[in-house]
Amino acid sequence: MSARTMTRTLILSAALAGLLLLGGCSRERTDTPDLGLKPGASQGGVLSTDSTGGASAQTTDSKSPAGSVAGQGSPTSGPGAATQGGATSGSGDGGAGGSSGPGSASQSNTAAKLIRIKWWNDTQAVPPKNPVIEFGGKRVTLKAGKSDTLAIGPCPVGEDLTFAIYPDGTAGKRIVATFRVEARMIADSEQDAIHVEVRDDRVRVLGNPIPNFERTFER
Repeated sequence: MSARTMTRTLILSAALAGLLLLGGCSRERTDTPDLGLKPGASQGGVLSTDSTGGASAQTTDSKSPAGSVAGQGSPTSGPGAATQGGATSGSGDGGAGGSSGPGSASQSNTAAKLIRIKWWNDTQAVPPKNPVIEFGGKRVTLKAGKSDTLAIGPCPVGEDLTFAIYPDGTAGKRIVATFRVEARMIADSEQDAIHVEVRDDRVRVLGNPIPNFERTFER
């Protein structure tokens, strides 16, 4: 075989091998399944990249409660928008039927209050006999001894009121003391109680409800 014939045969063999190799690669690419994914794409369907313009685009997520992505004209964006459950944004104060708020506190302060009476026996030679406190037509006989505690009322707020003291029983002298209950006072408390001190020759009445805090009467 001449050298020219051998060279032609080698060239034809190489060309045939190249065609066979190209055909095999083409079949491999054809047999590969197309998943429909593009570079940078998300399988979740929320964010994807536009391959034509390169700009970021947002798509609807079917699992989103709002049905759209925020910033794309979502009906839930913006002030005053309705929230889930039908409620609208806002302060929420002052709703009908509420039990709290300034109104309820004001009503509590202006309601009639019980006022505590602290009785003190400070006598040395002339002890009281069957002492009585009277308010609103009702009388309470105090216990014998150095001290006793009771409450009168309910007493209306902001009115001048009176109660009577009988240091030696209802057959003895009747002392009338004036007092006034203010809204800021605490009902049936030590700090806003009325103290009645009985001494041998006088009766002293003092406390926040008493005008000028203190009054003294002859016994």
